[in-house]
Amino acid sequence: MTGAPLDQHDLIGSVLSCRINHPRACAAGRALACNLLQLLCLLALLMPLLAFGQSSPPQPNILLILADDLGYSDIGSYGGEIDTPNLDKLAAGGVRFTSFYNTARCWPTRGAIMAGYYPQQIGMDPQKGSFPSWVKLLPHRLSQLGYRSYHSGKWHLGNAPRVVADGGFARSYHLADGGRYFSPRIHFLDDKPLPPVDPNAGFTARSLSLTTRSAS
Repeated sequence: MTGAPLDQHDLIGSVLSCRINHPRACAAGRALACNLLQLLCLLALLMPLLAFGQSSPPQPNILLILADDLGYSDIGSYGGEIDTPNLDKLAAGGVRFTSFYNTARCWPTRGAIMAGYYPQQIGMDPQKGSFPSWVKLLPHRLSQLGYRSYHSGKWHLGNAPRVVADGGFARSYHLADGGRYFSPRIHFLDDKPLPPVDPNAGFTARSLSLTTRSAS
């Protein structure tokens, strides 16, 4: 058998078990195994060099809007009768949810979106205490991918009361005064309280000023 030509099974067997009754196959198998090992080592060394210089696709911008008391078909892009051209443009260039269900209340829905768990699992329905230590909110996870997260508007996430310190946002304008949207008395910039807004001061100008400061 030692003078017989090597077939595929003999060669594979020599690599795996180095059969004694095929000394020529044994030598060929060892040589093949060494060559394969050298090739794998070479590829392992070259892969970082091959990947270097190749531009990765840009990460998408993420804009998440959560609105209270908004019906499924209120927005124009979902067939509503209200004229919402700016929201329609965002929907046309983004991802539209077609099977999203809320919890019929704002804070459990917000908690589920931010944490990725059912609100009952993370103390958000009923709302009590703080999040379990294993909970990571969306900004915490996005920061690991190189994102900076910004918040504006209502928060109402009692298990993480400070938007920046607890919620993981880089900047935040927190509007906590639900009854006075145009002249708030309770609002925060980066977790720090702001003075009340005079009803005659022009809240739109104030908002634009805060937005400019946050972007700088």
